[in-house]
Amino acid sequence: MHTQHRHHHRPVIRVESLVGDRGPLLCIHTHLDVAVRHPVPAEPMSISTALTTARRGTVFLSLVCFAISYVALVDLARIAGLGPEAYLWPVMIDGTIAIGTVAVVGLGGDRTAWSLLAASALVSIAGNGIHAWLTQGSRIAVGVALTPPVFLLWVTYLTVRLGREGGEHIDNSDELPEPVEAVADPRTRALELIDGGGVSLREIARQLGTNDRTVWRWRDARESILSA
Repeated sequence: MHTQHRHHHRPVIRVESLVGDRGPLLCIHTHLDVAVRHPVPAEPMSISTALTTARRGTVFLSLVCFAISYVALVDLARIAGLGPEAYLWPVMIDGTIAIGTVAVVGLGGDRTAWSLLAASALVSIAGNGIHAWLTQGSRIAVGVALTPPVFLLWVTYLTVRLGREGGEHIDNSDELPEPVEAVADPRTRALELIDGGGVSLREIARQLGTNDRTVWRWRDARESILSA
């Protein structure tokens, strides 16, 4: 948490009158009066703001990973002899990763969704690795080429989870608290129990957290008012 310090410098002039050997002297002193305010703490980030920022970040990273993987898979499709459809092949592979991730989260681990996600991720990872080996012939290049599809899988899954968490947070924030029933005044409640009968004054006092004499005074005061 960052804090901000604000300083205000104000020149202060102080005049003194002194008496020396040769007569009165006038001394003028100047200095800076530095007023330091107390640190102002930064406001904490709300949960909704944090979730929104995280979702935007994961969407951006998903696009970056998709773009890098897309270029490699297009080139691999050209090497394989595909024509204009080479530009659509990566969309089919990496797009299936996104759809499979949403299906896995939405269906709660359905086997078909997991199979779709695993197959598309395997093809994308293998395709990027094969392309790096064919074009560069280096293990380092293969390792670098494997990062976009792997991170695409993770980031897409995180994006879907953040979307669900954000929706649940908004739904919970919209719920209004249930109204709390107002507690009756102890004196009023005691008189109601007396009128109902069947309960001793001592029991009424125990239920209301007071003593017997207080309940008696409430009863006698009401009777005196009614008889007046």
